[in-house]
Amino acid sequence: MAKDFLPSENKALSEKPASLETAIASADKTLSEDYLSVDDIARELDVTTRTVRNYLRRGLLKGHKISNKWWFSKEDLYDLIGNLAVDQTMTITVNDFLLSEETKKTKAVLIIKYPIADLQKNELVINRILKEFNDLKESLEKDTDEFYYRMVGKYSGQVMLKGTVSFVTSFAQFIEAEILTINSSKKEVE
Repeated sequence: MAKDFLPSENKALSEKPASLETAIASADKTLSEDYLSVDDIARELDVTTRTVRNYLRRGLLKGHKISNKWWFSKEDLYDLIGNLAVDQTMTITVNDFLLSEETKKTKAVLIIKYPIADLQKNELVINRILKEFNDLKESLEKDTDEFYYRMVGKYSGQVMLKGTVSFVTSFAQFIEAEILTINSSKKEVE
């Protein structure tokens, strides 16, 4: 969780600085003890700082901009690693689907990207979708019917379905109804 750096709560920030540069340096020192910078994230992931900024732009990495610098908690880093894993899995799944030469059954891949008006409702609805998928799992074909979910940016979600056409179309209808629930102000999520 992000900490609030209020002058009354932090000695380094509550003392009157000699100059603005001194204040910023003091704040940076305090932040660097608890948070990771863009350079720190780049070192941890063995990528360039430009790549880290691209993760920010794409919404894969969340952080806090303070004194014109980005700062990230360890939780932000772990969320990024999870997002990258899902991103890579979805890309590999689609590529495998497109590049496979033969199939014994007609199959489909569907990606649904949708806006999220309420993050709490979205979490409840995604949990309901996961529960429905897990309940269906016993009747699904092993290793062919798949479901993936990820957040894309702050207010968008993405769902990918892969499997038999009947699974993809029927489960997509269920998901569509759930997504409408998220963005409907009249319906309540249980």
